[in-house]
Amino acid sequence: MNLPALSIRQHVLTLMLSLVLILFGAIAYQRIGVDRLPQIDFPMLSVT
Repeated sequence: MNLPALSIRQHVLTLMLSLVLILFGAIAYQRIGVDRLPQIDFPMLSVT
């Protein structure tokens, strides 16, 4: 049995798994911490 055939026969299971993944993704997206102005150190190269 291959995955596409299983997905077609068990369409409710496929839908529920998709919704769970979307829900976990939305929760993870909200928990990501993002700074508005992050501190960035640019590399410097000196040639003498």
